[in-house]
Amino acid sequence: MSEDCFVFCKEEFCVPVTKMEPTESIQFIINEFVQKAITFCIYEEGDKCEIWRIVEPEDCIKIKKENEYTRPNKLFVKGAPVEYYIFKD
Repeated sequence: MSEDCFVFCKEEFCVPVTKMEPTESIQFIINEFVQKAITFCIYEEGDKCEIWRIVEPEDCIKIKKENEYTRPNKLFVKGAPVEYYIFKD
């Protein structure tokens, strides 16, 4: 497997950041996460999207939720967009 390939496991992306919102209203969050090098994914439906971030060791169990989505439309690892990734079932 290439070093450039990220293994996406939806159970690790269990911290919801937004609800389904118009993309332009949450673009500032995306920009901030990229700037801060946060690992997160985006699920899109038309002109709306929802952001989920990867769980961090210091996260409280209360903020973790079950991710109902299966495959993100966009994935960012440490703030950088990842074009190729594989899915862990």
